[in-house]
Amino acid sequence: MQPFFCAYFWQMMRWSTSIFLLFFLLSFTKDSTTPYGTAKLSEMNIVYEHIDNPIEFATPGYSNDEITINIEGGSLTSTSSRTYLLRTKQGYQKCTIKIYVTYNDVKRLIGAETFRIRQLPTPIPQLGGIPNNGLPQSKAAVVAQTTLISTYGPGFAYNLQNRVTAYKAKVKTVDRVYTFENEAAVLKSDMREVIKETQPGDVILIYEIQSETYLTKDTLKIKCPSIVIPISE
Repeated sequence: MQPFFCAYFWQMMRWSTSIFLLFFLLSFTKDSTTPYGTAKLSEMNIVYEHIDNPIEFATPGYSNDEITINIEGGSLTSTSSRTYLLRTKQGYQKCTIKIYVTYNDVKRLIGAETFRIRQLPTPIPQLGGIPNNGLPQSKAAVVAQTTLISTYGPGFAYNLQNRVTAYKAKVKTVDRVYTFENEAAVLKSDMREVIKETQPGDVILIYEIQSETYLTKDTLKIKCPSIVIPISE
């Protein structure tokens, strides 16, 4: 009888110890894991001035009430549970974000990210459908164009609208130079008439191109590069 009782006693002790360890581990799971938080820009790995930069936060295992986000060099506007719009502050070259978790009345840093702040790229203007690459174009192709356009190009992730608001132009022929200017994007009729009479070797120069980019809260005025179009054979 005594050996049976001893075996039963030790079996019960093992079960009790296992149950105790299980409850112990479950009760401390959240404390014992290493918490972490990340901040990731949704579009590009650069923060741009003047625009809203979408940014997402990940803090696995913790609710929004337990998370605090501090930012230097910008401000955040919430759009959903873990998605924000980041707007930079003037005078900063970088933006630093720190993520804290508060659990059991203890505040801990669980993540930090630093992003470079850059100016928006300069929009590239062009005459109608003719690329701004300085290559010679036929007179027929140039005469068919009526308006200056400007874009940020296909490699820029944000869908910003930019339009030309003013320009100056010169048409250089063999014997004289014609000058024009306009407070709009369209080519004036007298300039178009001169272009119709150009010959191979003549050059069209469009410069001091002013444009506007339309943002959420304001309008950004930008000076664009010049356009040079030699007339080909």
